[in-house]
Amino acid sequence: MLKIFSIEKITGKNPQQRLLIWAAIFLLLLSIVLTLSPAVRYRSWNVNYIWWHWIGYFIWLVSSISIHYSIKSNLEGSDPFIFIITQLMTGWGLLTIWRINPFFGFRQTLWLSICTIISIILLRTPSILKQLKRFKYFWLAVGLSLITLTFFFGTYPGGIGPTLWLGYKEIFFQPSEILKIILIIYLASYFSEKQSGSFDFFHTVIPTTVLVLASLIILVGQRDLGTALIFITIYIFIAYFVFGKKRILAVGSIFLLLSAIAGYIMIDLIRIRFQAWILPWGDTQSSSYQIIQSIIALSAGGLFGTGIGLGYPNLVPLSHSDFIFTAIAEETGLIGSIGFISLLVMFLFRGFKISIESKNRFHRYLAAGITTYVIAQSILIIGGNIRLFPITGVTLPFVSYGGSSLLTSYLALSMLVIISGQKEKNHTLIINTNPSRIVTAIFTFCLVAITMTVGWWVIIRGNDLQNRSDNPRHLISNTFVKRGQILDRNNNLIAETEGKPGTYIRFYPYVPLSNSIGYIHQKYGLYGIEKEYDEYLSGIKGYPAHTLWMNYLLYDQPPDGRSIRLTLDIDLQRAVDDLMKGNQGAAVVMNAESGEILTISTYPFFNANQLEDNWENWNNDENAPFLNRATQGTYPIGGLLSSLLLYEQDINLIKDFNNFKTFPSDKNTPECESPALDLDNWQSNVKNGCLSTLSQLIIFENLASINESPQFEFIFDVQKIGLPTNLPIEISPDAVWIDLISGKDQIRSSPLQIAASLAPLSNGGYTTKPTILSSVNVSSGQWVILPYEEKQVLIKPEKAVEIAQFLSSDEGERWELSAVTYDSNGAYSWYALGTSNSSSTTPIVITVVIEGENREKSRSIGKEIFNTLNF
Repeated sequence: MLKIFSIEKITGKNPQQRLLIWAAIFLLLLSIVLTLSPAVRYRSWNVNYIWWHWIGYFIWLVSSISIHYSIKSNLEGSDPFIFIITQLMTGWGLLTIWRINPFFGFRQTLWLSICTIISIILLRTPSILKQLKRFKYFWLAVGLSLITLTFFFGTYPGGIGPTLWLGYKEIFFQPSEILKIILIIYLASYFSEKQSGSFDFFHTVIPTTVLVLASLIILVGQRDLGTALIFITIYIFIAYFVFGKKRILAVGSIFLLLSAIAGYIMIDLIRIRFQAWILPWGDTQSSSYQIIQSIIALSAGGLFGTGIGLGYPNLVPLSHSDFIFTAIAEETGLIGSIGFISLLVMFLFRGFKISIESKNRFHRYLAAGITTYVIAQSILIIGGNIRLFPITGVTLPFVSYGGSSLLTSYLALSMLVIISGQKEKNHTLIINTNPSRIVTAIFTFCLVAITMTVGWWVIIRGNDLQNRSDNPRHLISNTFVKRGQILDRNNNLIAETEGKPGTYIRFYPYVPLSNSIGYIHQKYGLYGIEKEYDEYLSGIKGYPAHTLWMNYLLYDQPPDGRSIRLTLDIDLQRAVDDLMKGNQGAAVVMNAESGEILTISTYPFFNANQLEDNWENWNNDENAPFLNRATQGTYPIGGLLSSLLLYEQDINLIKDFNNFKTFPSDKNTPECESPALDLDNWQSNVKNGCLSTLSQLIIFENLASINESPQFEFIFDVQKIGLPTNLPIEISPDAVWIDLISGKDQIRSSPLQIAASLAPLSNGGYTTKPTILSSVNVSSGQWVILPYEEKQVLIKPEKAVEIAQFLSSDEGERWELSAVTYDSNGAYSWYALGTSNSSSTTPIVITVVIEGENREKSRSIGKEIFNTLNF
């Protein structure tokens, strides 16, 4: 298995040089694409190109060439793969850091220069390994002393956080990073001095365990929990390499589990991270924010990635350090993730191959420990990025931002290269290679699991994650892609996009429609019509599949959005809004035949053009300007139930009036004071929504049956038309009528629901669902008219004519209803009217509600609206 990547497979005298050229070409292409990425994002050549990262590329190139020639000069027979693998990872990480934050990119480039110099010095003095082994206690003491100093002089580069660094001005150093290498050197040296395979518990295990535990106590005291976990892992695997006892892995696993449990109980940070790992969806804006945004970024990358420079890695906190794998995966996709993980797999195999072929036990254990450190830490941090493991806070070796981490990685690389250059081909030191094979299998399994997990988030959960409300990428992309217009039925503008790519903003010329049209905003999201028909407006729908695929492949953006046409009439809407001004409530005008909503007025309203300035004030306003009272208002309907109950009556409402018993008057309602002793009073009481009439019209013995009654369909089952609505309701079998009419469980509804319920009176008994979208402008430039819902018979045509006649107005061919209802918050004045079935005009139904006891006002507004209609 370890011969998969054997040197003999590489032809040519200098395979390392050839591989380095390919790595340089790969990073050169990345650099070119990153430079040109603004032209792709803005779809224009007249942009500000990205140049600063070329500093990083050329420093990396000089670094790679310098180290290559040092290896060639001093370690001719060294492994040609291990250096190229790590240099490719370093360059990839460096360009990613420059892409995310040029300031950090510059600092990382400086650290790379320092690491290069140190690495060259080490490579020119291979005997340094002997000195490291000889003075192992000294190095361990230095490492522990430096970590101890962080208790007294520790700082955090970001200001507030764990004080794990020692610093002077703007230069910071994290001792725990170097301590990893020191620990590996110490363990390799100590164990190499003992008889191989001799499990001497008192002379080998206890001394090393005590020192490791001392290190762990210091690390836990400093809350450097990720490094502590790495220490435990390194110790377990090196001990296994030395003794080859499988029970070491078993005991070590139990120790890791117990440590995790103890940490969960005793340390708040571990508990928070564990809970965010197990239940990330419950607190997506706080403790789980980072991991949720990370897996959303993975899904955004898809199969091929968003493209270099075209993703949004900065949406994930610490994307330049702890979450740099996520940044790489977002812009290179699942393919790039597999490529990166493949580099780790190759490092794993080459590292253990170097260990097996080493000329002495110290080199063998040292190479195995270094390989374990790099791979184990990579697995932990990448696993945390993709929610395979809890977040540990460690860095990704060779890749993440951080001078201490990069220095530690290059020290590890230098020692590994030195060891590979000093191996003996014909030695017989290694008899049992099973520990290396088993550890290789364990790590390979983990890397495969990481690959499959990334695939899960990208392929299986990709669509769900991309459609989450806390994914801001779609909103940000709308600043680069022109959104479609929203027009009224006569092509008058309701919403349009202004500005230039990168600064596009949405403008709403007619503000009173804000509650219905909604908004699209980077901070506040999507709402209303903008949200419901976002796929058309943003260009996701309305194009052939190949056009969409090509745009996403090239730009990671959809084409320009498609315009939509609504059923609203802006001139009529303006007239209705003028009538509603100063009256808290709502009004709806609907075509009773087609279900088209002609106007939908709510007062007060907010201004979608001024969200940033007034969001908090409007949210705290007791008048609730964000509430769309036409669709979200939950007003008690009280006596309006009379008209719906008439749908169930089989008798002639006028001829059989005498079949109804007399009933008391409504003392609190002036229009209902007279007892219904004759036909005129009977009609008047029904039309005025008098509660006293309801007791004569109720025919439901079991109230639960009202839930399935057709005339209550629009009252109980809210229709989805693209506008925010109230929740569906269901009558309990235990309810009593008095509570439904005027008690605590009153039936409530919105003006739009009432209009839809009464529409059959103007449409010959037929009902149709309300609609607000008329047509869509597709990519060919044609308007595709959307079909209306098929009409259904709700009541018999003759019954509809009879009820409309019974409710007829004295002012022409129309019927009318009114009611004043009450709850604990106050009174509500309803008025509804519609054209009669005998009218030759377009069938119309109008509903008005005013918050307050003002029946005449709501009636006056309704009649004015009717008179405004241009039939």
